[in-house]
Amino acid sequence: LQDPIPSVLREFALLDEIDGVPVTYIDYSNNQKATIPHLAEAAGVTSFVPTSQSPIDVMTLLEWTRLRFKTLQATRKTLAETEKKLADHIVIERAKGLMMKTQGIGEEKAYRTLRNLSMRRAVPMSITAQAVLDASGHTPRA
Repeated sequence: LQDPIPSVLREFALLDEIDGVPVTYIDYSNNQKATIPHLAEAAGVTSFVPTSQSPIDVMTLLEWTRLRFKTLQATRKTLAETEKKLADHIVIERAKGLMMKTQGIGEEKAYRTLRNLSMRRAVPMSITAQAVLDASGHTPRA
């Protein structure tokens, strides 16, 4: 008889692809295999619980897991937004530096030029800055 746990965990991997769904695997089987938590983690399981606890205890744990998952999602979103802002800032600074060097202008003038171009084209400054860098052939995309 084949162990059903790996196939169940493969199904959890599909759930992990849906953003915003915490996946808790509660194992009532008393299976002592040390590989199961590792398989669960690889499948994207948020919480792995080998238990013989009562359903009320499990419900408390599930609520805690849901709340922690929401916190983790918010943290990941903030991190992604911060990384994007940093990448945009780096591109803008590189473009300003290039403009200052090639046009012999100051930092404020380079910034105003990028800002004005962006406003006229109705695009974010990072896109205008990347276009300046691309046109010069100086740097790859950040």
